[in-house]
Amino acid sequence: MGGLERLALPGRAWVAAAMALALSFWPPAQAAGRSVVIGTGPVAGTYFPAGGAVCTLVNRAQGGGAPRCLVESTGGSADNLERLARGEIDFAVVQSDWQFLAVRGGGVAGKPMPDLRAVFSLHAQPITVVVGPDAGIGVLEDIKGRRVNLGPPGSGARAAGEALIGALGWGRDDFEDISALDSGAVAGALCAGCCVVLLP
Repeated sequence: MGGLERLALPGRAWVAAAMALALSFWPPAQAAGRSVVIGTGPVAGTYFPAGGAVCTLVNRAQGGGAPRCLVESTGGSADNLERLARGEIDFAVVQSDWQFLAVRGGGVAGKPMPDLRAVFSLHAQPITVVVGPDAGIGVLEDIKGRRVNLGPPGSGARAAGEALIGALGWGRDDFEDISALDSGAVAGALCAGCCVVLLP
């Protein structure tokens, strides 16, 4: 990846170049008529449109006769790692911390994935705590005992939220409720006074 960065390709051309280079070394993609599938996330999230944009760029750059890039909606990072381990998808959008854990066997795929490699990075993804204006929450410790949404099982949001709660020394019993709303339902739920939302 460092070599591609040093090429300083203009605009989004580096994305297509990175994926095209990766596809050229991907044995299953060499089979005639074989599509290459990128696992992303829920349709209402950010990973799905990002994966779609990558496939659009790659398909334009590849031209006719090359393996087609297709995007697939999934549960997110953790789900994508499991699908990669089972060989159901060829590439995945995965949070870098979960890629790090998966390589060393501490992720969700059940065993180390030492051959896992990053092709390129999309964006930084810090954890953001979102609350309503009348929630009375001023510091992170104030979420203890509240209703908290961590996102659906299998998502990177859920995994990051559970990791944060564990790092604080808390468990499920320290909250009134832990829900699993996906990103498409979060805004409406917040407006209805639903809960504290952790967004990675």
